[in-house]
Formats: sequence, structure tokens, C-alpha cells
Amino acid sequence: MIAKCFGFLQRFDAIYTNQDHYTTLNIAPNYIRGICQEIMVFDAFHLVRAQQGTAVRSREKVLAEADVDLNKVFSEFYH
Repeated sequence: MIAKCFGFLQRFDAIYTNQDHYTTLNIAPNYIRGICQEIMVFDAFHLVRAQQGTAVRSREKVLAEADVDLNKVFSEFYH
């Protein structure tokens, strides 16, 4: 049986993964994950983040990190 997977690339103006006050405001990925897995019945959901951090980080660093994460997700999709 072929697994149905969904990849989601999202750009953020803040960094939501530092376990600080922004973490609880990160509702979009959970909403999209719920739609994809509970309603559309995808077997897997992968989120790749491009988190800028309110212009604290350089564009190049943000895109380089997102590229690494995206390549990891692609390798999971195609293996």
C-alpha cells in the first residue's frame, strides 16, 4: 500500500520553536496537520519552517536552514 504524505512549507516572521511566549501562538501548523491527518487522512505530515525571527537573522541563514530541512523531508518522501 502506498502511503499518502503531505509536505507543508511555511514562512514565519517570528521564531516559534524556542519554547518561549511565541510557542503557544503557533496554531497554523497544528491546524493544517489536523486537517491533513484527521480529515484528509494523510498518513504523514511534514512541516518545513523558514523562521526569520523579526529580522534578527539573515535571509541567507533562514533559507539555508529551510533547505536542509526540506531535503530531509524529501528524502523521507522518496524512500
